[in-house]
Amino acid sequence: MRRAAIALLAAAAGVVAVVGVLAFFGSRDEGSTARRPTAGAPDRRATSAVLRAGNVELVYGASADLRPLVALVQRIGAGDGPALRAAGQAVILRQESGAAGVLARAYRHSLRARSPADPRLQDFVETWLGAPASG
Repeated sequence: MRRAAIALLAAAAGVVAVVGVLAFFGSRDEGSTARRPTAGAPDRRATSAVLRAGNVELVYGASADLRPLVALVQRIGAGDGPALRAAGQAVILRQESGAAGVLARAYRHSLRARSPADPRLQDFVETWLGAPASG
């Protein structure tokens, strides 16, 4: 009877260990969409055809922000061009006079950052780039 209890306890510990390992590695899966809802606030005004295709737009005001934004786009491995835009894989940099900080926009999502150094910008682009509108 004692051996059966020990065997049952060992089996239960094994199951808990396997579930723990799966949970650990599942939480680090870069392809996971579990974090999608937290990357930028819903924005019903961000509905242009360019964004609908899956592209991301970074709108900035200060000329000094261009160089760090280009570096961010290169670090992510993204770019811009007609083929990328058509495929919904472009990160579009657009200067808008009077804009404060950086406004990141994807289809129906946006994020306002004080500067190009804000790490949330990279998370936003990585989360929404290539995510076309459904339906």
